[in-house]
Amino acid sequence: MGQAALRRRVGLSLVAAAVIVGAVCTTEVLKHWVLERPDLILRPLYRNSFPSGHATVAFSVGVAATLVVPPRLRRPAALLAVLYAGGIGVAVVAAGWHRPSDVVGAYLATTAWAAAVVAFAARRDDHAYLRPDHAWPEGTVALRYLLGGIGLAAFGFLVAVAVAFASETGRIGWTIVDAAFLAACASVVASAAILMAALLYALRVSTVP
Repeated sequence: MGQAALRRRVGLSLVAAAVIVGAVCTTEVLKHWVLERPDLILRPLYRNSFPSGHATVAFSVGVAATLVVPPRLRRPAALLAVLYAGGIGVAVVAAGWHRPSDVVGAYLATTAWAAAVVAFAARRDDHAYLRPDHAWPEGTVALRYLLGGIGLAAFGFLVAVAVAFASETGRIGWTIVDAAFLAACASVVASAAILMAALLYALRVSTVP
């Protein structure tokens, strides 16, 4: 928001604010007042954790920055957003605060808000700041990013299955929990990459004259 304001792009700063505030408020309302968390394990859970507030903050800040940075910084911002949000997502799972689905739900809520805010802003501003340029990934490039993220998720799942099988047969010392955590890490990072790629691809397609 600050860098957009310094560039005298007040509209862009409002876009960033709307994405962040909207996504965070949505996840907090869903988590505390709407949804219930089922007990899927023996240890009782004292409260709902879906979606993850920490993951929402991380991804919403990254997505907002990607949308409003100068065009030359758009691709690096998208990469940093995925790495940052993916790192926070893995951290909250590793700490035992959240399930992987909590993190993915947070990413989905953020993506929905980003798409809605950009659609509204584009109509109001006649695509003034979203017109395609050299910084937007071309359709084929963005599609490759999207397919790459899907491939990463599939690879992580297959590796986790292989680890679980090897553990059960006594070939390695890992446990099912280790394999599940590996799959969780792969799914969290892949989800962030897929949703960011899908958002950028949709923006590219929707803004082509």
